Amino acid sequence: MYLFLCALWASAVKKNSCYDNLKFSYSNLVLENMVFFQNQNAIFKIILDSSVCGSSIPLVCHAPRVVRPFALSLMTSPLSGAWNPWSPSPFPLPLFLFSLLLFTFSLLPSSPPLANIKALWAYLYQKRIFPENPENQWRRNMGRRQRNTQNGLMTRMLGKTGRMATTFGLGGQGSIQWPRRGVDGEKIIDKALGKGVTYFDTSNIYGPSQLTFGKAFRRLHLVPEVPGYDRRLRKNLFLASKTHMRYSVAASEALGPNSVSNGARVRNAIHDVRRSLSQIFGDGRGGYPKGAYLDLVQIHNINTLEEVDAIFEGLENPDPHAEHIGALAGLLDLRDGTNRTGANPAEEKLVRHIGITGHWNSPAYMEAIQRDRLGIIDTLLIAINPNDKLYLNHQNNVIPVAKAKGLGVIGMKIFSDGVMYGRDSGSRTFSHQPEDVYMKVGSKELPSPPLIQYALSVPGVDILIAGIGNIDDSDDPHVDQLVSNIDAAQLREPLSPDDMRRIEERTYEIAGGDTNYFQRPATGLTPPRALRADCDSGYYEYKIGTPAIYLAWDCSYAGASPLASYEIFRNEQKIGEVAHHPQTTQDPFRFRIEDSPGLHIYRVRAVDQGGNRSPWAEVPITCPSA
Repeated sequence: MYLFLCALWASAVKKNSCYDNLKFSYSNLVLENMVFFQNQNAIFKIILDSSVCGSSIPLVCHAPRVVRPFALSLMTSPLSGAWNPWSPSPFPLPLFLFSLLLFTFSLLPSSPPLANIKALWAYLYQKRIFPENPENQWRRNMGRRQRNTQNGLMTRMLGKTGRMATTFGLGGQGSIQWPRRGVDGEKIIDKALGKGVTYFDTSNIYGPSQLTFGKAFRRLHLVPEVPGYDRRLRKNLFLASKTHMRYSVAASEALGPNSVSNGARVRNAIHDVRRSLSQIFGDGRGGYPKGAYLDLVQIHNINTLEEVDAIFEGLENPDPHAEHIGALAGLLDLRDGTNRTGANPAEEKLVRHIGITGHWNSPAYMEAIQRDRLGIIDTLLIAINPNDKLYLNHQNNVIPVAKAKGLGVIGMKIFSDGVMYGRDSGSRTFSHQPEDVYMKVGSKELPSPPLIQYALSVPGVDILIAGIGNIDDSDDPHVDQLVSNIDAAQLREPLSPDDMRRIEERTYEIAGGDTNYFQRPATGLTPPRALRADCDSGYYEYKIGTPAIYLAWDCSYAGASPLASYEIFRNEQKIGEVAHHPQTTQDPFRFRIEDSPGLHIYRVRAVDQGGNRSPWAEVPITCPSA
């Protein structure tokens, strides 16, 4: 208990102190050090660290001999005239009372049970008070942080949103978008919610999908300001929609590259958000109740770097009088309740999180994530299935970058939009009519559960979504797609690499390799991009004839194997190697070469974990010396 009180005390004095190095970990909490007060500035340092130990191991408990003199000196310092706890000062009366409480706890004969400390940590962690290192996110999801809903469904943390979501989420396409005769999209939503699904996805380009969600939500008491509104249930759901608009302000007729909406009067992303709220929670004609919100709005189906430029336009310094402002700036206004773009005059807070989605172009999504210096993008919705590696794949390119930056990653197109089960991909278009909706559960030759489990086993993928064509009152997983997909998504441990490889081989054998029409063709392992060199000598190095060279480059794009490192050569001689890491910002990889006068050709190539090497990127440079 006193450890928790110490942490609270440190938080309380943070505004008046030099507060340093508060660390929490997942298991035993060990108080190692506390630094004293000095010069009326609270310098309070708690280092909490641990290794992962069993819950039966007792808390290391040498803290009383540290806490007791600390608390006693704090209480008695008013008597010495150092400060007056009843006067306006950096040490008010509450801190004096707290020190008394702290001293009292230090007299206890033993520490509280470790389970209580761990329970406290779990609560704080769930509330995201102490966020996790993004690089460990996926492994935490698959172990400690994978939980069950009240209905028993597995959930995982959706990146830096801080929200737990079921591993299977209901997509807003399938029979919700294109209802076939005898299939009711509302019943699909009802059944998913009844089964415990918490993640729901729809879009402004999914025809009647949002209206269907609206009808279901009214019946389920999920509409604010309507009698019987179930606030608790609404809070438990994660509702995502999408906009295909690239600008939030478009003063001219140019609405931005690849901009489209089903709304006749929609001209920008902010219009789309309000349309979503009106169709799901409101009257469907533009009105929506106070308290309505979307948990996530995603800029949908980005394809090119031109579109990335458009959505980022004016983000860091939006001008309300500009002809165009990108979608991100406007969505940020709707998230924060600001009006920097001039498009949110009522300063409404209508969205909780912002994401991007895509099928086609992993490099474009990497560029968007790297350019996001403000950390606005919280999620990535990305196509992923066993044929991914046959194309310019996502699992070795954008997904590691997204996960390293803390994004929640949602998989989609698990069955290649039905192409793996016979839908003709010759037209190279997305499904667009009821006849395109697949109504069976997988096939005898290619069952669907392994494809679900493959996607959930790709490192970095948190959850997945899929549209549903057919449900059945029997709950028979051989007939009911929803039941089958939910059952398959209850994956406690990821599949082994061997199992994943077998699924890839079987999928190729049955469905062929021409399934992912929505994905760029494979390029193989590419050379490092934008290799550049410059002289990087100090005056002394220049004068003595030992100038240095500075190399910089951007990451390669991976082929079928993840990237491992970059080899650096000068002329024909290898002079170094740099380990690859996901490039989450626009900062390049760097390498400095000492003592390199004269003309040399520097070459860099990528090496992947399969031992494959890319073609060379090379740059000549002459570095003069005195």
